[in-house]
Amino acid sequence: MLTADPDRVRLDGHGFGRIHLRDFLSALARKVEKRDATMVEYRRIRPELPPEIPAAPDAKLMRAEIVRQLRPIVSVDTTVIAETGGSWFNGMKLRLPGGARFEVEMQWGSIGWSVPAAFGYAVAAPERRVILLVGDGSFQLTAQEVAQMIRRKLPVIIFLMNNHGYTIEVEIHDGPYNNIKSWDNAGLIDAFNAEDGHGRGLRATTGGELAKAIEVALANREGPTLIECVIDRDDCTSDLISWGRLVATANARPPRPQ
Repeated sequence: MLTADPDRVRLDGHGFGRIHLRDFLSALARKVEKRDATMVEYRRIRPELPPEIPAAPDAKLMRAEIVRQLRPIVSVDTTVIAETGGSWFNGMKLRLPGGARFEVEMQWGSIGWSVPAAFGYAVAAPERRVILLVGDGSFQLTAQEVAQMIRRKLPVIIFLMNNHGYTIEVEIHDGPYNNIKSWDNAGLIDAFNAEDGHGRGLRATTGGELAKAIEVALANREGPTLIECVIDRDDCTSDLISWGRLVATANARPPRPQ
């Protein structure tokens, strides 16, 4: 067995020090030959994706329609930052093009991390379009960092899923502790703007409203644009529901005897 650590490589009991992992991997990449048999087999058996039918412009907004409209604006120079919770699973439905990046911290589970992370990322990589997916519950922990995006005139696009609480927790174990006090999230941007900011806050309850909001977001290069997407509490992916059941089962196990 060969073990490659950050600054040391070991093989059959022999250690080789002062070898950086990046140098080892670069050298290894030059030695190996590409074999695409696995991808060939995958392409043979992968299921065909069902056709996506756009929702009527005046139909009530649903999660699937949000993902359908979001997907075309994710390009090779886009970074998607997905918050803990339902955003994990929504982001994984995007089918990113080559070159796009996806930042997620599953299973660290620290809600609220994505808003300041998006701020820092946009400062460090101004050449990339940053799209943030976040739920209303997580947003309430670190919403103030949007004011920093406004101060720095960062054109981050924020898709805020307003599903009236902690939906991922509802799928694990429902209870009153999953409820939150709703905010006027779109209106919050006006407060952050004060007299000199150029952030935009928009609210979408239908597919037509979402399409117009996305047009505004793409045109706004002087600050962030927050699109508050209002959906039902239980409007989530089947993957989230299955995952929630597995977590609930694990949480219900009796403690091991000491």
